Amino acid sequence: SVALDLQLIPARSRMSVVSVLGCGFVVLSLCACASGSPYVSLVQDDNGVWWFQQNGVKFITKGVNHVNNGGMDDGVGGRESAECHPLFPLCGDTLAFAPALKYAPYYNTTLDRYGSEDAWAQNTKQRLQSWGFNSLGGWSATLMEQQGLYYAHLLDIGTTWLRSNWLPDLFDPQFEKQCLDIAQKECSPRANDTHLIGYQTDNEIAWASVHFLKTYLSFNSSASGNQGALQFLQKRYPSLEALNAAWNIKAPSWQLVG
Repeated sequence: SVALDLQLIPARSRMSVVSVLGCGFVVLSLCACASGSPYVSLVQDDNGVWWFQQNGVKFITKGVNHVNNGGMDDGVGGRESAECHPLFPLCGDTLAFAPALKYAPYYNTTLDRYGSEDAWAQNTKQRLQSWGFNSLGGWSATLMEQQGLYYAHLLDIGTTWLRSNWLPDLFDPQFEKQCLDIAQKECSPRANDTHLIGYQTDNEIAWASVHFLKTYLSFNSSASGNQGALQFLQKRYPSLEALNAAWNIKAPSWQLVG
């Protein structure tokens, strides 16, 4: 699959546009780097075409997701492998792990063939470049990010929250704390990496089945999500009577709207 899509945050940002598109968060930050900067930036040419640029040279990216040897590094800070670690201590990348065997066959195969993870990574880089690729996408091993290819790193922020809190109270201060904690852990070590194109914040967030307003109104009145939902309604409707008329209901109070 193609690695690099609109779900990217170019690294050294100055202004941001935030929206929701398709299956995940889309946070696009335009870098205000100088034309000769060693950091990757986005530039638009005289014909209106957008390019990546580094050291004054414009280029496009062609990448592959999940460049991973199935080992202990799942490419998203251990959040995927954490799902099977309690059952199988040697579990690494959950997509390569075989529960019935209690190990990852692909990981064992790559070690048998190349002798070490470093040798596998170097060989994989050479093969990707020989096929015309220059970039890595989400779920790629950290070791691959260090091979001199451009890459977009998957943060998995919202996905992690949904896994531990299926009723996703995004107004909860703990959600903001988790976002900051993940960003600190994953972004700080990459802050000055000249091969970093950006971050994919999430992938395939399961929001389609969640009616947020109805869900938040069903929360306990002390929950941040419930309070946020009521504030939204109170700003939208000038009175409880106006809301009742618009919704064709007979709620006796704001707290009993849900």
